[in-house]
Amino acid sequence: MKAAYQKGNTVGLKEIVTMTNAESLPLAVAPDHSNLVYSGFIELLCTPEAAFGVRPVADTLFGKDTPGAVVRFRMVATEAEALIEYAPKASLTKRINYQGTGVVLKDGRRTATFDRLSDAGGVVRVRLAADDGEPHTWGLVLPYADPVVFRGLRLTAGGQLLVLPPVAERSVYVAYGDSITHGFLAGDALSGYAWQLAETMGWQLVNLGFGNRTAVPDDARLVTAMNPDVVTVLLGANDCYGCVPVDAFAQNYGAILDTIHERRPTALIVVITPLSVPGLREGWEKLENLEDYRKALRKLIATRNDNRLLLVEGPTLIPSEPGYFADGLHPNDKGFAVMADRLAAEIIKAGVKVEPVR
Repeated sequence: MKAAYQKGNTVGLKEIVTMTNAESLPLAVAPDHSNLVYSGFIELLCTPEAAFGVRPVADTLFGKDTPGAVVRFRMVATEAEALIEYAPKASLTKRINYQGTGVVLKDGRRTATFDRLSDAGGVVRVRLAADDGEPHTWGLVLPYADPVVFRGLRLTAGGQLLVLPPVAERSVYVAYGDSITHGFLAGDALSGYAWQLAETMGWQLVNLGFGNRTAVPDDARLVTAMNPDVVTVLLGANDCYGCVPVDAFAQNYGAILDTIHERRPTALIVVITPLSVPGLREGWEKLENLEDYRKALRKLIATRNDNRLLLVEGPTLIPSEPGYFADGLHPNDKGFAVMADRLAAEIIKAGVKVEPVR
């Protein structure tokens, strides 16, 4: 299955133009240039002025976030900058949770991070330096929890944007779930379990994690629209906290699995029961009943004779110790790393092979 890469409209190299702003690097590359490759987006809107993603899910404050989204390109330039525009926080009503750190990759390795300058938003100029005169492949991993718009690139005089070399087709992995799948409270876009699992297994990530999400049957339509080969599902904490009856939770979860199986019968579905919550604090007392939701999932999976369903116990993925959690509920970077490693081990043990990335 071909990974869900998306490109902008075709624009030739001849359409790189000279900028009139003397403070800027002289060569401009529009967001819809054909040599820019976009991956991990659910829906990508791309014009000569801007490229940004949306995740069209009802009843969420996080539909404009793009966790797992990457802008990739190859260039020869002694110096360049990427223009990343952050939205004013005042324009994002009712929202209080953000994580605006993006990551710069150079030839597959982390070289820098970037973040919003202030709550007022605005354009951040991300410096990309390579003074060896050689071509390099760059990746801009966008923040997992802060809406941004990619405004293009600027290069030094004589710089060139090259065609990315072809890559092998990769299995499409959809990570579906709540805030833990979204990435909260990881330090940056590469530190959540979904990104790390995809990197370990050689999969193309599409992240459909949403803060505060419960089991919503209609979400399965968006999951399957991504044509996944592998799906992980991690839900239950918000259902428990919101006092959704256990039977209703199981019914909704079963409907999600039914739709995925019906539309993508060959896809592997990994059902992860809710993680441990070692830091119950005032206001979280309802989560003491989380084991009832785990039991419901065990029962649900046990009643299905489906060799494409894999049940993984969430509490086994991260030690139930405060040192692995940022707030007692959401993992920290250490916890996410352990979770990704153990989850990969469970999937490999089930017979799934790691795909080489070429």
